[in-house]
Amino acid sequence: MLLLLRDDELVTLIDDCVYNNDIVIPLSEMRSAQVRFSKLNRWDSFVEVSSFGLRAQRRYPLVTLMLSIWETYESQGLMEELSWKLGKPVEGLSRDVLMEYIQEHGPAEVVRDLVLSSRPVALSIANEVNLAVVPNEAREQLVNRFLWKFGFNPSRYDDKYPRLRTRLTQFKDTLLQTNTIRTEDDREEIRSQGVNLFVSVEVSLKISSHMLFGCSVQTIT
Repeated sequence: MLLLLRDDELVTLIDDCVYNNDIVIPLSEMRSAQVRFSKLNRWDSFVEVSSFGLRAQRRYPLVTLMLSIWETYESQGLMEELSWKLGKPVEGLSRDVLMEYIQEHGPAEVVRDLVLSSRPVALSIANEVNLAVVPNEAREQLVNRFLWKFGFNPSRYDDKYPRLRTRLTQFKDTLLQTNTIRTEDDREEIRSQGVNLFVSVEVSLKISSHMLFGCSVQTIT
């Protein structure tokens, strides 16, 4: 059945599974196929997947980003708006000017200012790179997914495991400081640290179960 899907439908399916944690990929991992297929034409490219979804490998991300923005504004008749955002007159606008702006401000800021600032532009470019815009998605998460699709590698950091270590240390220190439980205040202090630690352990177990067995751990009440 997967072979019956178009490429864009397959990409959207995988992206949805990754976004909804049906396919769990740790933030530190980037995966690609171990077996490389033979390219049928020069437009074929290898793909890789991370916690941001599936993408085609791109050799020149800056050029790809610049061309995508330029062609989208041009095709939608928004060159005056682009000139306004770049602070340049329309007569002096060129791809070189846009590239200089990208190099000066950085890809992340460019996505915020030139892509997400216009709904028609954002939806058109998202469709071009096979990115499904999720309603109410955090803005920075959306920026990072755009960057990933264009070939950049935005920073990926998950504080779940450092938080678990911190809470484990705090719980241990609390127990060592309270040799004998004498008052209700002592019990409350231990309970508060224990509850925080339990939440972190539960989150870690959920992630591990997804990775090992493809199932979820039900919340203990």
